[in-house]
Amino acid sequence: MNDKRRLSNREAVLISYLISKANYRYDGDISETLFVTEMDDGGMGSLELYPNNEIKEKRSFGKIISECQFRDVDWVPVSACLLVDKEDSLFELDMFKGDGSKLICIPEKQYYDLSTLRYLVNQYNIGYKQLRDYYGKGDRIAISLNDSLYMIEILRQRLFPILGGNILKYESNQFSHTHINWSCDVIEPYSDFVKRSCDIARREIEEVISTYSTNEKDGLYVYMTLFNESGYDDV
Repeated sequence: MNDKRRLSNREAVLISYLISKANYRYDGDISETLFVTEMDDGGMGSLELYPNNEIKEKRSFGKIISECQFRDVDWVPVSACLLVDKEDSLFELDMFKGDGSKLICIPEKQYYDLSTLRYLVNQYNIGYKQLRDYYGKGDRIAISLNDSLYMIEILRQRLFPILGGNILKYESNQFSHTHINWSCDVIEPYSDFVKRSCDIARREIEEVISTYSTNEKDGLYVYMTLFNESGYDDV
């Protein structure tokens, strides 16, 4: 077993955030009273947790009480889950990095639960519209067709796979479906999937660009389904 130790500063901030998100009551300062050992997960950062430095025999998993997602500095997605045991005591921090590689660094708090696509469109000044009214939930967005190829290359560089997409038409202040869509299932290692999925998305959009007139293209938007760090879902 790895040596027991106190939390690092960023581990403490992450676990405190997950505790708060779960409305879980923990008495005391976790930086002082919560001890950990590093789990054998290939260096992805998972920890066994020992409140008040107590070791209890035959502890067993109870449930996940909180989770968040973020990007490592190499932009590979990471999922962090806080677990309690059957006695509702803090049990584990489970970390999983999308490509199975070692965790480089836990980011600062403002980058937890980051809406990755929204972050990138704002960072690179990409044209988009919100889809809340069209899809009825969430804070999803569609990229303008004119900026979509640029967006795909950003996603490729930042290691975002694209699971699929839909071409939508925006007119009279609402979206309608063009019935043009594609999908890409994961069948290979993460880095290869990123390349193939971005190639497919680029090919599909280039075909749309070559088919529609200039005036028609101005009203077209691309809704992309990206990799969500807790699984495959819309981002």
